Amino acid sequence: MRQRRQGKQKLSDRVMLISENRAAQLLERDRGTIKRALRGIDPDSFEQEQPRYRLGTVMRAVAAHTSLTSKSRSSGASSIEVELVALEQADIAVKAFLKRLRGERDIEGRRLLARSEGRVIGALEQAFEASITAQVPDATAVYTPLRNEVIGSAINELLSLCNWNIAV
Repeated sequence: MRQRRQGKQKLSDRVMLISENRAAQLLERDRGTIKRALRGIDPDSFEQEQPRYRLGTVMRAVAAHTSLTSKSRSSGASSIEVELVALEQADIAVKAFLKRLRGERDIEGRRLLARSEGRVIGALEQAFEASITAQVPDATAVYTPLRNEVIGSAINELLSLCNWNIAV
Protein backbone atom coordinates (compact mmCIF):
# COMPACT_ATOMS: atom_id res chain seq x y z
CA MET A 1 0.00 0.00 0.00
CA ARG A 2 1.33 3.40 -1.00
CA GLN A 3 1.65 5.94 1.80
CA ARG A 4 1.30 9.67 1.49
CA ARG A 5 4.11 11.86 2.66
CA GLN A 6 3.28 13.20 6.08
CA GLY A 7 3.63 16.85 6.90
CA LYS A 8 2.60 18.03 3.44
CA GLN A 9 -1.02 19.10 3.11
CA LYS A 10 -3.13 18.29 0.10
CA LEU A 11 -4.02 21.21 -2.18
CA SER A 12 -7.66 21.05 -1.09
CA ASP A 13 -6.79 21.27 2.61
CA ARG A 14 -4.25 24.05 2.22
CA VAL A 15 -6.16 26.25 -0.17
CA MET A 16 -9.80 25.74 0.62
CA LEU A 17 -9.85 25.67 4.43
CA ILE A 18 -8.20 28.78 5.74
CA SER A 19 -8.07 30.81 8.92
CA GLU A 20 -9.09 34.46 9.16
CA ASN A 21 -5.43 35.47 9.30
CA ARG A 22 -4.54 33.40 6.21
CA ALA A 23 -7.52 34.89 4.37
CA ALA A 24 -6.23 38.37 5.22
CA GLN A 25 -2.79 37.47 3.83
CA LEU A 26 -4.15 35.91 0.65
CA LEU A 27 -6.58 38.72 -0.05
CA GLU A 28 -4.12 41.40 1.03
CA ARG A 29 -6.72 42.87 3.38
CA ASP A 30 -6.53 44.05 6.95
CA ARG A 31 -7.25 41.25 9.44
CA GLY A 32 -9.95 43.42 11.02
CA THR A 33 -11.73 43.71 7.67
CA ILE A 34 -11.72 39.94 7.23
CA LYS A 35 -12.84 39.46 10.83
CA ARG A 36 -15.74 41.90 10.33
CA ALA A 37 -16.69 40.28 7.02
CA LEU A 38 -16.81 36.83 8.64
CA ARG A 39 -18.70 38.04 11.73
CA GLY A 40 -21.87 36.00 12.01
CA ILE A 41 -20.71 33.50 9.38
CA ASP A 42 -20.54 29.91 10.63
CA PRO A 43 -17.11 28.33 10.07
CA ASP A 44 -17.00 25.46 7.60
CA SER A 45 -14.72 23.49 9.89
CA PHE A 46 -12.49 23.71 12.93
CA GLU A 47 -8.82 22.91 13.25
CA GLN A 48 -7.45 22.71 16.79
CA GLU A 49 -10.64 24.45 17.94
CA GLN A 50 -9.96 27.39 15.59
CA PRO A 51 -12.48 28.26 12.84
CA ARG A 52 -11.58 27.49 9.24
CA TYR A 53 -13.45 28.70 6.16
CA ARG A 54 -13.83 27.47 2.59
CA LEU A 55 -12.74 29.75 -0.22
CA GLY A 56 -16.32 30.35 -1.34
CA THR A 57 -17.40 31.26 2.18
CA VAL A 58 -14.63 33.84 2.60
CA MET A 59 -15.14 35.34 -0.85
CA ARG A 60 -18.92 35.66 -0.38
CA ALA A 61 -18.43 37.25 3.04
CA VAL A 62 -15.84 39.73 1.75
CA ALA A 63 -17.95 40.54 -1.31
CA ALA A 64 -21.01 41.15 0.86
CA HIS A 65 -19.00 43.22 3.33
CA THR A 66 -17.44 45.28 0.53
CA SER A 67 -20.85 45.78 -1.03
CA LEU A 68 -22.37 46.92 2.25
CA THR A 69 -19.56 49.27 3.20
CA SER A 70 -19.43 50.93 -0.20
CA LYS A 71 -23.25 51.23 -0.24
CA SER A 72 -23.24 49.88 -3.78
CA ARG A 73 -25.86 47.18 -3.42
CA SER A 74 -27.21 46.71 -6.88
CA SER A 75 -28.39 44.00 -9.22
CA GLY A 76 -24.70 42.96 -9.48
CA ALA A 77 -24.98 41.22 -6.10
CA SER A 78 -26.92 38.34 -7.59
CA SER A 79 -24.34 38.15 -10.39
CA ILE A 80 -21.61 37.80 -7.78
CA GLU A 81 -23.44 34.91 -6.15
CA VAL A 82 -23.81 33.15 -9.50
CA GLU A 83 -20.11 33.58 -10.26
CA LEU A 84 -19.09 32.38 -6.79
CA VAL A 85 -21.16 29.22 -7.19
CA ALA A 86 -19.50 28.62 -10.57
CA LEU A 87 -16.11 29.21 -8.95
CA GLU A 88 -16.84 26.71 -6.20
CA GLN A 89 -18.00 24.11 -8.75
CA ALA A 90 -14.82 24.62 -10.79
CA ASP A 91 -12.78 24.18 -7.61
CA ILE A 92 -14.57 20.91 -6.85
CA ALA A 93 -13.79 19.69 -10.39
CA VAL A 94 -10.08 20.52 -9.97
CA LYS A 95 -9.94 18.72 -6.61
CA ALA A 96 -11.57 15.63 -8.12
CA PHE A 97 -9.16 15.73 -11.07
CA LEU A 98 -6.11 16.01 -8.83
CA LYS A 99 -7.41 13.17 -6.65
CA ARG A 100 -7.79 10.93 -9.71
CA LEU A 101 -4.33 12.00 -10.88
CA ARG A 102 -2.81 11.05 -7.50
CA GLY A 103 -4.56 7.67 -7.76
CA GLU A 104 -2.93 6.74 -11.08
CA ARG A 105 -0.18 4.18 -10.48
CA ASP A 106 2.19 4.99 -13.32
CA ILE A 107 3.44 8.20 -14.86
CA GLU A 108 2.07 7.42 -18.32
CA GLY A 109 -1.43 6.96 -16.86
CA ARG A 110 -1.11 10.29 -15.05
CA ARG A 111 0.08 12.02 -18.21
CA LEU A 112 -2.78 10.58 -20.26
CA LEU A 113 -5.28 11.72 -17.64
CA ALA A 114 -3.66 15.18 -17.49
CA ARG A 115 -3.93 15.58 -21.25
CA SER A 116 -7.57 14.53 -21.31
CA GLU A 117 -8.86 16.32 -18.19
CA GLY A 118 -6.24 18.92 -17.28
CA ARG A 119 -8.29 21.71 -18.81
CA VAL A 120 -10.33 21.84 -15.59
CA ILE A 121 -7.51 23.96 -14.16
CA GLY A 122 -8.04 26.46 -16.97
CA ALA A 123 -11.78 26.39 -16.26
CA LEU A 124 -11.03 27.25 -12.63
CA GLU A 125 -8.90 30.20 -13.73
CA GLN A 126 -11.74 31.41 -15.98
CA ALA A 127 -14.23 31.05 -13.11
CA PHE A 128 -11.92 33.13 -10.91
CA GLU A 129 -11.73 35.80 -13.61
CA ALA A 130 -15.52 35.89 -14.04
CA SER A 131 -15.97 36.12 -10.28
CA ILE A 132 -13.48 38.96 -10.03
CA THR A 133 -15.07 40.82 -12.94
CA ALA A 134 -18.56 40.51 -11.40
CA GLN A 135 -17.43 42.32 -8.27
CA VAL A 136 -16.59 45.91 -7.42
CA PRO A 137 -13.86 47.60 -9.49
CA ASP A 138 -11.13 47.09 -6.89
CA ALA A 139 -11.76 43.31 -6.73
CA THR A 140 -8.96 42.60 -9.21
CA ALA A 141 -6.33 43.92 -6.83
CA VAL A 142 -7.90 42.05 -3.93
CA TYR A 143 -8.48 38.61 -5.45
CA THR A 144 -5.66 38.30 -8.00
CA PRO A 145 -3.08 37.11 -5.43
CA LEU A 146 -5.48 34.43 -4.21
CA ARG A 147 -6.25 33.33 -7.76
CA ASN A 148 -2.55 33.16 -8.58
CA GLU A 149 -1.82 31.01 -5.53
CA VAL A 150 -4.69 28.60 -6.14
CA ILE A 151 -3.98 28.16 -9.85
CA GLY A 152 -0.22 28.02 -9.28
CA SER A 153 -0.63 25.29 -6.64
CA ALA A 154 -2.82 23.22 -8.94
CA ILE A 155 -0.38 23.57 -11.83
CA ASN A 156 2.59 22.75 -9.61
CA GLU A 157 0.89 19.60 -8.36
CA LEU A 158 -0.01 18.59 -11.92
CA LEU A 159 3.58 19.10 -13.11
CA SER A 160 4.99 17.22 -10.14
CA LEU A 161 2.65 14.23 -10.48
CA CYS A 162 3.35 13.96 -14.21
CA ASN A 163 7.08 14.54 -13.75
CA TRP A 164 6.95 17.40 -16.27
CA ASN A 165 9.29 20.38 -16.27
CA ILE A 166 8.70 23.77 -17.83
CA ALA A 167 11.37 24.54 -20.39
CA VAL A 168 12.87 27.97 -19.99
